[in-house]
Amino acid sequence: MKIKELRKKRGMTLIELMVVIVILGTLMTVLYIGVFQNPVAGQADEFQLKRAKEQIEVGLFQFRQKFGRFPSTDEGLDALINCPPGIPQEKYPSTGLLLNKNAIIGPNQVPYYYINEDGKYKIIYLGKDGQQGGEGENADIDLSEL
Repeated sequence: MKIKELRKKRGMTLIELMVVIVILGTLMTVLYIGVFQNPVAGQADEFQLKRAKEQIEVGLFQFRQKFGRFPSTDEGLDALINCPPGIPQEKYPSTGLLLNKNAIIGPNQVPYYYINEDGKYKIIYLGKDGQQGGEGENADIDLSEL
């Protein structure tokens, strides 16, 4: 009888304790990765940059087809939405050249930086800080390299 009573009174075994510790460790690891190292956010930003590049390029090629040139650096990507100076208002589409007018705005809510050098253009995402230069998440990204 005493053996049955002792078994009822004893606490957790070492194996049960180890199982609980492993479960808690796994949960903490998943939580840490979810909070501090979100790999999906980086993929989402890259996807958004690629989509923006495609939409902007369609608008740029429509601009070139209609007016025989790409917008100048001074005109910028705004020329895909609003009629730039020097182009007759009646020749410019009233809806602009982009289906999505927000395509010229990057993930950080700052417009993409556009450069036209002798007919060769670059579209640049200025990073999370919205400033030229920077490192890490603030680094500039040339969308033509995506």
